[in-house]
Amino acid sequence: MPTGSCLCGEITVAYEGDPVSTVFQIPKTGFSVTKGEPKTWTKVSDHGNEITNHFCATCGVLMFKTSGAAVNRERIGLRAGVLDDQNLLDTPPSVEIYVERRPQWLKQVEGAMQLNSKFEVVSEVQQIETEPENAGQPARDEKLKFKRLKLVGESLLEMAPSSLPSLDELAEGMKGSGKTEKWDVVVSYSIAKLNAVLQKLWKSDSASKKVKFSKEREGPGHTKFWTDFNVTLATPTLSFTLTKNACLKMDLSGTYHDRTDSQTYKDEDIPSGYYFEATVPIICVSADGNKIGKSEEMDGVLAFDPNKANEHLHVVFSFDSTKDTTAVFDVKKKDGATDNDAFVHTSEYFENWIKSNWNTIQYSLAEVTPTQEDGTQVLTPEHVAFTVYPTRDRSSGCLSLYIKTKGSGNQDGEATTVFRLSSGESIPIPSDHTASIIIRRELVQKFLSQAINGATAYSEKALTVSPKSTTTGFAYTTKLNTTFRNSLSQHTALGDYIIREFDWSFDDSPLNLDISNNQARWTMNFENSFGWLITRTYVSHGDVKTDNKYGKVNYSLSMDNTSTFMSLDDKKVTAKIEIQKGWWNRKAEAVQPSLSEKLLGMQDYIPDVVRKWMDDWEFPGFSNTLRLDFFATTNVFAPGKHIIDIDTTVGVLTPYDLLIVGDVTDPSKLK
Repeated sequence: MPTGSCLCGEITVAYEGDPVSTVFQIPKTGFSVTKGEPKTWTKVSDHGNEITNHFCATCGVLMFKTSGAAVNRERIGLRAGVLDDQNLLDTPPSVEIYVERRPQWLKQVEGAMQLNSKFEVVSEVQQIETEPENAGQPARDEKLKFKRLKLVGESLLEMAPSSLPSLDELAEGMKGSGKTEKWDVVVSYSIAKLNAVLQKLWKSDSASKKVKFSKEREGPGHTKFWTDFNVTLATPTLSFTLTKNACLKMDLSGTYHDRTDSQTYKDEDIPSGYYFEATVPIICVSADGNKIGKSEEMDGVLAFDPNKANEHLHVVFSFDSTKDTTAVFDVKKKDGATDNDAFVHTSEYFENWIKSNWNTIQYSLAEVTPTQEDGTQVLTPEHVAFTVYPTRDRSSGCLSLYIKTKGSGNQDGEATTVFRLSSGESIPIPSDHTASIIIRRELVQKFLSQAINGATAYSEKALTVSPKSTTTGFAYTTKLNTTFRNSLSQHTALGDYIIREFDWSFDDSPLNLDISNNQARWTMNFENSFGWLITRTYVSHGDVKTDNKYGKVNYSLSMDNTSTFMSLDDKKVTAKIEIQKGWWNRKAEAVQPSLSEKLLGMQDYIPDVVRKWMDDWEFPGFSNTLRLDFFATTNVFAPGKHIIDIDTTVGVLTPYDLLIVGDVTDPSKLK
C-alpha cells in the first residue's frame, strides 16, 4: 500500500487503488490518514465550490485537498510530492487529453491513449486554483526550506543519469538550444579530480587549534563521571561533495582522561586516525592586497569586485557555520583506526567551539594578476554560482560553475540550474574526459561578429556582417564593402580597344560564412557583364575607313572554400578571419551573338587583349585574428593556476553553444 508523510513525520497517509490523473486524484474509499490529525483551511473557488486544504500544522506541508464540487466529492487530491516512494511518479499515464494542444517540446507518452477532448473519468474536474498569498495558511518553519532542498535533491537523484555521456552523445544532445541556463560560461570538473588538485593548491590561514571541553557521562548505577579532552585540531583540508557543500576535515590529536568527583584518572593519548568533519555551505569573501574584505552572500552566487579586476587580488572563500542549519558536524575515524568510545556524543562540543572561535574558516587562494594580450577578449568572472551533478548511484559526478563574465552585458542566469540534453537530464562532462567548458552561444556569436567586423581590405572595413539563425554551428551573411570599378583604353596594331568604365557592387551577392566546429566555409556567387569595342581606322583606295567590332563578356566570381577557422590552446580560442586572394574562382565567357548582331559586327569570342586585362584583376583578400581568453573562468578556485588540460585534438565543437573538453590536470604537475 503506497504511503506518504509530511516533512516532519507528524502526519502520514496511505491509500489503495490506482490514481486517475497525474495530480493523484484518489478515491475516498481507499484513502486514510494513518497518523496525526491534519489541520484544515477552506476557501471558495472561482466556480463557487469550497476547497479544503489539509496540512500539517507543525511544518506547514499541504498533504491533500478535498472539494465540494459534485464530481470531486468522492475523491482526495493527494499531493504527489508527499509520497514516500517517488518511483510511483515513474508510472506513465494511460490517457493523454487535448493532444492537439501539446507543446512541441513535450513528447508523446508511449502506449497512452491519445484524445483531442476530455476523458470521461475527469470530464468535469475543475482547474486547481492557485493558492492565494496570506489567505490563512499556517506559517512554515523556516528551517524546513533546507530540509525541502535536501528532499528535492534526493528526488532529483532518481532522475539523474546512470553514467556520463560519450563525447558524441554530449555534442549531439547539445544541438538546437542553449545549455548554459542563460549564464555566460559553464565550467565543469570531475569532483574527484578537482578535489585532488585543490588539496595541493589550497592553503588555509587557520593554523592548528587547541580545544578543551568536558563531556558528562553516566557510569554504573547511574553514577556520573566526566571525560576531559585536551584536543589539537589540525589545519583543515577541504574538498567538495556530491551534495553541493564543502567538506572540512581536521585530524585530531592530544589527550583525554576520565574523572569523578573524587578522583582524576591518568591521561590517555587520542588514537591516530580520528578526525573532525564539518560539511558546510559556501559563501564568498573578496579581498585586495593583504586586507581581507567583508564577507558577502548573494543567494548562493559568489561575487567578485569588477572594479578591482586589474589589481593583485586574493580570492578568499569563507565557510560560515552559523548561516545555514544544513551544516553537519561529526567525529569520524579512518579505516583501520583503533575503535575508541571516548568521542561518542562529542560532536556538539566541537561544533559549539568552532562556532564560538571560528566564525568563518577562510581559505586564501593564490594571488592573480590579470594580463591581456593585444587583440584578446578576456572572460573575467564577475558572478559565479555552482552546482553538482551526480550520477544516479553517486559513484561519480561533476562540479559545474555557472559564470557571469564582466562586461558581457548579460544578467545572472537561472537561479536553479539543470543540464538537460535532447535525450534527457545528463552531465556536462563526456565519459572520456574529466572537464569541459561551455560558452554561451550569444557570447560566442558576439565575439565572432567582432572578429569578422575587424577585417580590413584596402585600408577599409572589408565586410558588413549579419548573423543568421541556425540550430547548430554559427552562420553569418556578410557583404563585401568593396565595389569593383574598371575600364580599358588601349592602342594596338590591330586597333584601339575601349571598355567603358563599369562599377560592380556586390550588395546582391552575399559572401556566406558557415562555421561548424573549428572549420569555416566561405561561399559566394556573383555574376555581371561588360562590353568591349575595338575600332580600327585604315586607308583603302585612298579613302579613310573605320572598322568596328564589339562583344559582350559574362563574368562570374565565386568562392567555395573551407579552412580551419578556430584554434585552441589551454587558455584561449583563437578565431582567424581570412579570405586569401587565391580563393576567388573566376570565369569569363563570350556572349554568343544572334544573326542580326553578327551582321552589326558583334563577335563570339574574347580578344586576347581583353583576357590579359581580366587576368590582372585583383579581388579583395583580408584577415583578422581575435582571441577569446577563457583561462580565468577555468580556475576560479585557484586563480592563475593551470587546472584544465584542454584537448586540442578534439578542438572546438559548436553544437549550439561552444563546447571545449579536456582533463583536470595531474596534481603532480602543479607547483
